[in-house]
Amino acid sequence: MEELGYRPPPVDYDHHDRYAAMDADDGGDGLYDVYITDLPSQFSGYTRPEAVTTGAVLPSYIVVDNDYAESRRTVEKALDLLRITVAHEYFHAVQFGYDAGEEAFWLEQSAVWMEEQVYDEVDDYLTYLPTFSGFLTEPWVSLDTSNGEHEYAGVIWPLYLEKRHDRDLIRGIWERARTSRALDAIDEGLRSVGSDLKSAFQEFTTWNVFTGDRANADRFHEEGAAWPQVELGGLHEPDLQGASGTYLFDGPRIPAHQYPDHLAANYIRFVPDPSLPGGLRIDFTGISGEWGVSVAASGDVDTVITVPATRGGVTIEVPDWARYETVMLVVASLDRTGDGFEYAYTAAFDPGLTGDDETGRPIAASLTTYPNPFYLSSGPATVRYEVGRPGEVQLTLYNVMGRKVRTLVDGNHAEGTFTTTWDGKDDGGRRVASGVYLCRMTTGGTAERFEVTRKLLFLK
Repeated sequence: MEELGYRPPPVDYDHHDRYAAMDADDGGDGLYDVYITDLPSQFSGYTRPEAVTTGAVLPSYIVVDNDYAESRRTVEKALDLLRITVAHEYFHAVQFGYDAGEEAFWLEQSAVWMEEQVYDEVDDYLTYLPTFSGFLTEPWVSLDTSNGEHEYAGVIWPLYLEKRHDRDLIRGIWERARTSRALDAIDEGLRSVGSDLKSAFQEFTTWNVFTGDRANADRFHEEGAAWPQVELGGLHEPDLQGASGTYLFDGPRIPAHQYPDHLAANYIRFVPDPSLPGGLRIDFTGISGEWGVSVAASGDVDTVITVPATRGGVTIEVPDWARYETVMLVVASLDRTGDGFEYAYTAAFDPGLTGDDETGRPIAASLTTYPNPFYLSSGPATVRYEVGRPGEVQLTLYNVMGRKVRTLVDGNHAEGTFTTTWDGKDDGGRRVASGVYLCRMTTGGTAERFEVTRKLLFLK
């Protein structure tokens, strides 16, 4: 824990006088207390806070099983279970030094995550993913669910946060949890690294497409090949109608209970017809709630197209669909409360949707500015932009009269997600006036270009 920068867990001996007055046992010294006993087979260990003081910071003790004989067949397997149990439970003790009353989903997600930090080779968490309620088996269930399963299989959320940023982010979230509830602390931690809860959760839902046979360890989940593939909310296979070769689908066609709750998602898979040159046009309409709509395509190349949060309708075009084995529409509910959010979509094959280079990667991209409004006193504004395929990218600020104010990016970019900042100055280094500015990104060459514009309110 010292190496990772966490606070040591509170110990009961710090309250020795109170224990003595209660004629209670505090272990007799300042060491952290761990007890070994014969536990029922369904328990490998637990951490119990001690109610000798009030507040969010509480001392605790750990109890572990004495042999694990009923749950593991070999000595080495039993020792592995002991190892990850100690890592898991000791991190609970550490958590109680930040906020013992934190929400259960984050307590358990991050405790299972700590097992991977200490004993990465054991991979006990893999036993949760195929059978427990979680982001892969029941993706329509909320991020902050605690039902005895989801909070454990939910370890893939902090694993995503670690790979996308770094493992210090998890500690930063716990530091913020001392004064904020879990979702707020996660959002605040993400903002400190140039992201936020909504955009991170939307991206996370796209990463979850790339598991099992679709895994891509370099770009997405490191151990995704060992994970099950995400449960589908719809499957559309080629169904050609008439000589025109029309490919039409609509939906969703799922039970009402599988519409996404808050911070949850549905996955709709389209299977391309390799005999048809062209692409897929998907029209999405949000009926209730705020949505993060993306397409994640897997095949010879892996491509993610992300549309910024919307409460209305969006269109996504996927050129050269025959390059993919799977084109997945990912619809993520970005609200923090509520359930059963509704949406609709239609999809159609378009023979005119082809790429302009040999890769066939979609040219589509996305652009987000935050904070918005942007106050000069709060520091620079962050511009997050996603490039659909390598090529020329220009990111330019204009005033409402259309006059260029600042060039933020101009050059070749690899495929991926990037950030830059704006300090409220023009190209000449002069502070600009308060008002509305337009941030415009263009990508691609002369044969095919993609352009997206976002408004940014600047206040001194």
